Amino acid sequence: MLGQGHLRSILGRTTSSEQRRLILSLTRQQLHSRYRQSVLAVAWSVIQPLALIGVYALFFRGVLRLDGGDLPYLSFIVSGLVAWRFFSSCVSTLSSISDSLHLISKAYFPREVIPLVHVLVNLIDLGVGLVIMVVIAASQNLYPSITLVALPLVLVPLVLFTAAATILASSVAVFVRDLRHGMPLLLQALFFATPIMYAPFRVPDGLRWLLNANPIAVVIAGIRDTVLRGVWPTWYILAFHIALAAGCYLVAVSYVRSVEHRMVDLL
Repeated sequence: MLGQGHLRSILGRTTSSEQRRLILSLTRQQLHSRYRQSVLAVAWSVIQPLALIGVYALFFRGVLRLDGGDLPYLSFIVSGLVAWRFFSSCVSTLSSISDSLHLISKAYFPREVIPLVHVLVNLIDLGVGLVIMVVIAASQNLYPSITLVALPLVLVPLVLFTAAATILASSVAVFVRDLRHGMPLLLQALFFATPIMYAPFRVPDGLRWLLNANPIAVVIAGIRDTVLRGVWPTWYILAFHIALAAGCYLVAVSYVRSVEHRMVDLL
């Protein structure tokens, strides 16, 4: 937990190095509070995704009889859920800025720092999920190949787009409180519109272009290619989404900075 004196010393300066110190300090605090008084502590980062995978596999494979096309279904859904869980967990923290009045009222610092802390915390869960995915894939005779080196690049648009969506959603939620009620519906719609639990070939031909327009779908396809199939991602689509995600991030940061002077009055 940050001491009040240490917190004020960080908030009192706004250089880039001090902003990084603030982000790292708040990230450590968030991690500490997440697992405080928890018997299993960090083990929940493994238990939760495994339980989720088990439930989804039982329902979609056992009940709906879906399959992963050329991939074992368990590895297929894990690769999708890892990316989706990271995105949805970050974007769901709509009240991060609203709940941080005690920080905002002390001194000025870029408001995007607050939602970015939640992105960094969930990056740890993303890393754990990727390890689980590789282990499950290996248990199904899908071993990593040289294409695994492209995985960090595949994840770039996921992280940038998630950061942009989290910053934007947290900022808008300060002014539009109803967004907290509407976001679960939006996430549910996006979940079923993304080939996470079903293979892309099940999407009607006339709607296949939506898969290349959906950044989450593009990242999931890249993860499946580089980790499970041992093939390189589609570079031009990946490059387009990296540029698009970077643009979205800049737009989100520009928006929050354009309205940050109004936030304290509303909070």
